[in-house]
Amino acid sequence: MTSNDLPFYVISTISLGWEELKGILKEDYDVIIVDTLRGILGLLLDDEKDASSISRFIVPLLDETRKNEKTLILLHHQTKSHQSHALKAVAGSHALPGFVDIILTLEDIGGGKRKISSFGRIIENKILLYELKEGRFELVEDKNL
Repeated sequence: MTSNDLPFYVISTISLGWEELKGILKEDYDVIIVDTLRGILGLLLDDEKDASSISRFIVPLLDETRKNEKTLILLHHQTKSHQSHALKAVAGSHALPGFVDIILTLEDIGGGKRKISSFGRIIENKILLYELKEGRFELVEDKNL
């Protein structure tokens, strides 16, 4: 199976320009994954902490995504302080969480366990705890917030 056979496209380069990004959004993929947003922002923006710079990038990106009927997944780093609340956990500008529908955070809580927390406008907010058992992560707790 080649990457062209898959319904998604992963952007994982920091040498991508805006026109190339718009071109990818027009291709025949259902889902576009940006890994990582910081890599793309670092190339296209002077300051990822500046809300107006983020807006000038994200608004046209979301417009293009919607116009082309794509699902956009942005992978981004958490803050160094590893805040527990999803809105405070996003590194860079605090404007960024306002542009997305859902924020998911993934945290290694030790002992082979991972915690996924969600915060969003269109889903019920949850915490999911997974534990590594026999080489696979299994859901051990599903809690609504």
